[in-house]
Amino acid sequence: MAFVKPTPAKIKTDFPEFATVADAQIQFYIDFAARFVDESWPEDDYTNAIEYLACHVMSTMGLGQGAASLANNGKLALFKTIRSGDLTLTQYDRVKDDNFWSLKSSPYGRMFRMLLLVNKSGPRVAAACPAIPSGYAKDWPNV
Repeated sequence: MAFVKPTPAKIKTDFPEFATVADAQIQFYIDFAARFVDESWPEDDYTNAIEYLACHVMSTMGLGQGAASLANNGKLALFKTIRSGDLTLTQYDRVKDDNFWSLKSSPYGRMFRMLLLVNKSGPRVAAACPAIPSGYAKDWPNV
């Protein structure tokens, strides 16, 4: 098996919620994701990691349709706090709220995060100092 970079057609097949997105736009996000997934990854995870990261970024940018994409792209997840008594609504600020862009904010990001931790987590540090990052995961905020 060789390192195969996904195509827009493959992403549209694997993730039909992005079927309405233009191929050129999907290719842009594939190329972006490929900057973070190189051939040091196992061949089995290479293509999937690029697909998941590209889909995560597309969904946070408001592209795609369906529950998985709409949940975190600003169409449904406009608020981070909602209260009923005396109605308190707090809207997401995409610039300030790190959690909005976090890998944990979409199902695609969570899958990419899992692959990232399996393949590039580095050594585990069991010290009492939480400031010491571990491996490649240190490059990802809120991992």
